[in-house]
Amino acid sequence: MCDSDTWDGPAYRCQICMQLFSSEANNKMTPLVVCTNIHTVCRGCSTSIRETATPKCPQCRTDLWKHDVVNRDLIYFMNKLFLKCGGCSSNIKMSCSTAFKHSRECLENHVSCPLLNNDPSLSRCNQNMSISNLWQHCIQYHSDNSQTTAVINATETTSSHDLTATLCVSIALDLNSYTFFQIQTKYNTYNMCMHITKVFNSECASDDVVFCLRRFFPEVSLSFGKILISVEVGDVYGMLLPVPSVVSAYESMHSLKDLPPAERLYKLVYVPCDLLKQMGMDFTSQGQIGSSNTDMKVSIQFFFSESSEEQDREEEAAQTPKRQKSSSSFLA
Repeated sequence: MCDSDTWDGPAYRCQICMQLFSSEANNKMTPLVVCTNIHTVCRGCSTSIRETATPKCPQCRTDLWKHDVVNRDLIYFMNKLFLKCGGCSSNIKMSCSTAFKHSRECLENHVSCPLLNNDPSLSRCNQNMSISNLWQHCIQYHSDNSQTTAVINATETTSSHDLTATLCVSIALDLNSYTFFQIQTKYNTYNMCMHITKVFNSECASDDVVFCLRRFFPEVSLSFGKILISVEVGDVYGMLLPVPSVVSAYESMHSLKDLPPAERLYKLVYVPCDLLKQMGMDFTSQGQIGSSNTDMKVSIQFFFSESSEEQDREEEAAQTPKRQKSSSSFLA
């Protein structure tokens, strides 16, 4: 190891997903040796490779070992290290466990785009880029060209430290839909996305409509309290549901849907598709069913607070030109 070594080095990252290995033995990012040439990938990528028809090592194309082998030598070595991030400008030296947490929010961390393509199979985009470039990529490749990015202004509530903002959109109940929007506060603008997609529920043999809120900023920037989503179909019927959480930029819809039920329901909102269709049905006076309207009016109300560090940073930036002007006047 040299003095210039950082956690961004290839030795500490899976060369498929480009994410930092975990030093824990039972993690999705645990490093696994997959072939006789000791090539190492993370557990998540190893699982994906083994699901293919002819699983081969992605680096040397030799056959994969039949069983997962944890690279304990690498884990032992990583647990002894204290290195800089290497991706961002931070000069703080971190342990592997701290660096792993930091990498999930570091704006220069490399991620695969988590959004789905609008093809019949809803395949994952998977383009690699830094988190700082992800928002622009999503706007360019995943937004509806006819739709502009909504900007909603945050207002103060009765508590001086709490803010609220409301998004209102009309959406056709389709296979897959994205609504990109920005929450604007006094100090900053925060990029977000509402993702609505259909998934097949094997237990009920029918489709569910899934609502997911995604952020494109560090988790510490905003602290969300209550988030409520209102769904209206037709002129009469509607429902009000709590949104349990806002997911991060690196969590794909595929990985979210594969979570255990308790964890999945903490991150996604599920509504039976048949229920939404029934809400849009036109029942005649004779009890006959007329036309069915599945266009939705969706409103989301956010209650949140802004990080004091974010406020201090913006106030400091605002004061800098004033101080420079004052200094210039003094020197003159």
